[in-house]
Amino acid sequence: MPNAQDIVFLDGHAANGPWPLELAETFLDAPSPDRAVYTFLQLASWVNAYNREKPNPLNPFDRTGAFEVARQIEQASSLTQFCTQGLLDALFYFYRRDYWTNGDGSSIVEALPKLREIVREVVRRVRSDQPPTFILPNSQTS
Repeated sequence: MPNAQDIVFLDGHAANGPWPLELAETFLDAPSPDRAVYTFLQLASWVNAYNREKPNPLNPFDRTGAFEVARQIEQASSLTQFCTQGLLDALFYFYRRDYWTNGDGSSIVEALPKLREIVREVVRRVRSDQPPTFILPNSQTS
């Protein structure tokens, strides 16, 4: 039975059905950094953390919220304290950070151990007796 307390909005441009568990497993098992980056980019685009950001009214480019949680996740030794939305938003954050820095995937390769840790935690939750409730843009749950 889905966990009504752990709600995830699948609001990224790739979201077109249930959260892609098989894609997550492909990422975790990727045999090379290039393949991992390619799969990661697909996986990270299932959410759009910008939708959970709060622009600063004095400076719209200064945002707080979802990306701050992503920074906390990056430093955390345990991921159990974070909601699933925060974990998936962190993947989006890493994707966008790479895009805005060098855009060649090198920062994703550097972060692969943490990214795999995040995805493993989400996969564990999805396979649990109380998986997260995923909400698609058209308000259907999966």
